[in-house]
Amino acid sequence: MQVAARSGESGTYLFVLNLSREPRLVTLPAAYPSVLYGVIREGTLSLAPYGVDILRIS
Repeated sequence: MQVAARSGESGTYLFVLNLSREPRLVTLPAAYPSVLYGVIREGTLSLAPYGVDILRIS
């Protein structure tokens, strides 16, 4: 699992990448909108093998 924050003029984003062949879970400290899927992610984020999500955190 790789998690990285990136900031720019349009806001701050959290890039979450599962680099594993197995599904992985990430616990989120708050609710964040997913840029890729158009839903709010909160609680536990489940990523499929090699799955990716980008969350807007500010």
